[in-house]
Amino acid sequence: MTVEFANVLRRWALVFAICAGAAASGIQVASHAQETRGSFVRLTKVQQQRDALLAEYSRLLLERATLSSYRHVGETARARLSMRFPEDVTTVVRR
Repeated sequence: MTVEFANVLRRWALVFAICAGAAASGIQVASHAQETRGSFVRLTKVQQQRDALLAEYSRLLLERATLSSYRHVGETARARLSMRFPEDVTTVVRR
């Protein structure tokens, strides 16, 4: 091999190494971009689930407040338990 041929060979090896590095870097960037898009899709789904659960929680809080209201308790006592307010009230005093 001549010195000139060895220099040309080194230059081509350097060009090839630079091209390979650029290709590997491009593949890595594309891979990270795809991973980011996938993460964003998962995040969007989780946020939708969170919103749905918060809406259900709000409805349950409203239902609980409705069921524990004094009016509802009185109606339930009369309808389901056949309870009634006593007609004669006797006061008991402890001595």
